[in-house]
Amino acid sequence: MLTLRTAAGLLLALTLAGCGGGGAGLPEGETGTVSGIVKLEGEPVEQGTSISFMRDSDGAIATGVCDAGGGYALQMKGGLSIVAGTYRIAVTAPSPTTGMTDEQAMELSMANKLPEEGDSKIPARYRNLTESTILFEVKPGANTFDLDMKNE
Repeated sequence: MLTLRTAAGLLLALTLAGCGGGGAGLPEGETGTVSGIVKLEGEPVEQGTSISFMRDSDGAIATGVCDAGGGYALQMKGGLSIVAGTYRIAVTAPSPTTGMTDEQAMELSMANKLPEEGDSKIPARYRNLTESTILFEVKPGANTFDLDMKNE
């Protein structure tokens, strides 16, 4: 019985050691950080706007959420380290429930009063990550990517 407990404890320790170690599950390679400001026609985008980066070589995704000034810091796998490489970039408008608690959103949904998605202010050419022509090379160390989107 003692050996079964010892084996179970060892298995648990090995499992926990494998979680979060070695770059927290990031793809292999050097890493950097990416932050910047997103604007539309020179004005900061709405708070809650998302910016997404997709690495061309393997589809790895990093995302950030803009603050009231349009500022963001990308995250990948829950951390600020982003694997170096060439990324395609897309920007999406905030959800109509941004700023609401889960309870508020559920209450409005149940009452069929949830705000409509409506037309995005983000021009179409900036919204599709897989078809984006906006590229950025993430290099090891600190990177800044500012984007001032223009209406078509």
